[in-house]
Amino acid sequence: DIPFTRIYEPKNRSSHMAPHETTLLVAEIPCQKEEPIWNYSSRELIDLVQSKLCQIGLINQNETIDATVCRLINAYPILEVGVEEKLRILNYYLNSFKNLRHSGRNAKFGYTHIHEIMHSGKMIVKNYFKGLDEFNADKER
Repeated sequence: DIPFTRIYEPKNRSSHMAPHETTLLVAEIPCQKEEPIWNYSSRELIDLVQSKLCQIGLINQNETIDATVCRLINAYPILEVGVEEKLRILNYYLNSFKNLRHSGRNAKFGYTHIHEIMHSGKMIVKNYFKGLDEFNADKER
């Protein structure tokens, strides 16, 4: 009955994610391009989500200032039985690149939470700059 699987408020991560004294809600509707809901117009999707949010008491109809739809292809990895061997071969190849770091759901071929993705990104950057410090120290010797 409820078309979205996740709803979140990005302002909880950063106050810069919405104008002062307002908030922003994101509702995710995971689907494939072959599914009918993918082809709903933006207005149909907005009306559907908004009516469900009102119905369950999260918002009031008159509180919505604006809405937009963003369709993301391949936003979530779709894994299949037996994928482990394919991933082992792929990761073996990717790990041969010394200057490649991968992070996120599609790079890790698994479902990860945003806080894990953010932590992974921070560690990649931290290790990158640590490597530069070590490289520059070696050059000075």
